[in-house]
Amino acid sequence: MSAHAADVIVVGAGIIGSMTAYYLSHQNKVLIIEKATPCSGASGACNSGLSYLGKEGVQLERAVQSLLIYKNLPDELQAGLDLNQERRMLLLAENEDELKVLADRVDACRSSGMPGELLSRKKVEKEFPKLAGSFLGGALAAGGLHGYVNPFKVVAACLRKIQEAGGKLLRHEKVKSILLEKGQVAGVQTGKRVVRAPVVVICSGHEADNLLDPLNPVGLKPVQGTILITERTPLDPGAKIFSAAFLQAPENFAISLAVEKTSTNNILIGTSREMVSKQGPARATILELAHKAHTILPDLKKINVLRVITGIRAVRSGGPFIGPVPGYTGLYASLGHGGEGITIAPQAGRELAKIIGSVI
Repeated sequence: MSAHAADVIVVGAGIIGSMTAYYLSHQNKVLIIEKATPCSGASGACNSGLSYLGKEGVQLERAVQSLLIYKNLPDELQAGLDLNQERRMLLLAENEDELKVLADRVDACRSSGMPGELLSRKKVEKEFPKLAGSFLGGALAAGGLHGYVNPFKVVAACLRKIQEAGGKLLRHEKVKSILLEKGQVAGVQTGKRVVRAPVVVICSGHEADNLLDPLNPVGLKPVQGTILITERTPLDPGAKIFSAAFLQAPENFAISLAVEKTSTNNILIGTSREMVSKQGPARATILELAHKAHTILPDLKKINVLRVITGIRAVRSGGPFIGPVPGYTGLYASLGHGGEGITIAPQAGRELAKIIGSVI
């Protein structure tokens, strides 16, 4: 395949773009165009967690379907993905309103056939004796689907499979505009060349609105997340621990709590959602994240933080946008996944590839 021609162009080589391109490559010649390097955006600057507890409605359905796909993904991609889906997940409520939200989300899980349990503070303390703080109770879900995956390895494995199928990747090439001919997509204009294709899929995260704005913006908001990475430690929180405040709409809170252990025995501490004009960690955010983590898990005070990472996630008030961009034949997008991109990437990629496959 020429580097200047494809059946489908996918803009963005994060986990959403790579998984979408992987499924499209089963029946199409795919060209991925990435402004920097694969997984260099939000996909590589996150806690890499997999979960369904706390979600509801369409997002819960998508998460469960995606987590089931993950079970077989290492074999399908023929690659080690640092995948562990045997982690329990614990959401902690600090007030009665949050406890009610957790009760509703547990009911949603049970209604969908997924396990979940609402716990009093006494039961949480019995199950997790190392925890402290002023929480009132929590929601717990067993392992089997929850856990952790390495997004860098997922993206690398997808790209390898795409290239084996005859696809290509253009790195360090920013898409400037989408080419149209009488309302039909004809390709894209990058900073270096014109690349022609009858189908273009936008998976470029928070910058996608700049690209789509002249056509049909999907209403994305750039929200920065900050993650602290500790040194390797034998300390085990016993579960993926999140504050129930994490379930609020992104624009309704700045800093919450997330503590989970990676496959390499580092602990990731988050999470923040901040509207920013320029990416970069703020000292106040780092200190508040550390304070929240120390309050819930005092043993973390003995462990050094080695690194702080930030990433800009694209959030959308109406939830993720997956499908055709109205008014333009051949233009599709998968955007606005916020902090859920790692969890739902396989399902979102398969869903969009199926939609596109039905029309080309």
